[in-house]
Amino acid sequence: MLVTREFITAKLETTYNVDSVPTPAADAIQVSNLAWAPEGLRMVERPVIKPTFGKLKSVFAGELRTITFDTELRGSGTIDSPPETGVLWRAAGLAQTINASTSVIYDVASSAIGSITMYFYMDGTYFKLTGGRVKSVSASLETGSIGKLSWTVTGHVGNHIDITPAAPAYDTTVPAPLIGIPFTIGGYSPSISKMEFTVENSLSLQEDISAPDGYGELIITDRNVSGSFDPMMHVIAVKDFYSEFKAGTEFALTTGVIGGTAGNRVRIDMPKIYYNSAAPADREGVRTYELGFVAIESASDDELTITHT
Repeated sequence: MLVTREFITAKLETTYNVDSVPTPAADAIQVSNLAWAPEGLRMVERPVIKPTFGKLKSVFAGELRTITFDTELRGSGTIDSPPETGVLWRAAGLAQTINASTSVIYDVASSAIGSITMYFYMDGTYFKLTGGRVKSVSASLETGSIGKLSWTVTGHVGNHIDITPAAPAYDTTVPAPLIGIPFTIGGYSPSISKMEFTVENSLSLQEDISAPDGYGELIITDRNVSGSFDPMMHVIAVKDFYSEFKAGTEFALTTGVIGGTAGNRVRIDMPKIYYNSAAPADREGVRTYELGFVAIESASDDELTITHT
């Protein structure tokens, strides 16, 4: 069973934890670093009193499953069509807005959070994951590379079954390189080599004695949007990052538009961030800062917006 033959499909559910039947032809997502692991596994020990030291067999009492993988940051190739990762953003607690002939926008949301069904194919066998929600997604933007998104999805798992699936059909859009990106923070354009951010969701694994796996709906109960970047250090008269850190100064952050082709342009905006850490760093002999930040609301549910155009 070859790792190179593994792939996943994902589709939004109409009803939570009801299989939405994603297909390789319509719902495949191109990924790398694909893996799965048990989550919330219950193996109940039986510490009965008996005259010998030998253990009694533990009892399997249910589990969930987590799937992890990376995707590329790119559009769909069509200006008002969601990217392959659109269903994942929905399951991460972001709302999708499609503006005809203009854009597809993802904004953080605190209600009406979607869930997904995923099929994990493994070279001759597969399992289904239903009621899936994204526990975390991290973006890595490094100069001279392409944008990468790292996902962690948790849901209810079905049995492994042998199958010969159809070949997956992927979007062929090529991601834009991370060069010529007009990154700004509070209107200032620092020299940075990288930026990272993470949407970390608090995922409540609700126990339910009536459920086949002993778990009910997996509920997102909170979120935290945070990140970091590494601006070049200057004299205080030019830019005093450390004083801004101590003062809790708030800024708007934007990557500006990544990419120049319609249907494959992406912009990331955070209207209000503050620095929560500041430390010196060394970029090939040049002094820089490593600045950590947290995104907060400017109005309501607006810490993060991802715009595809």
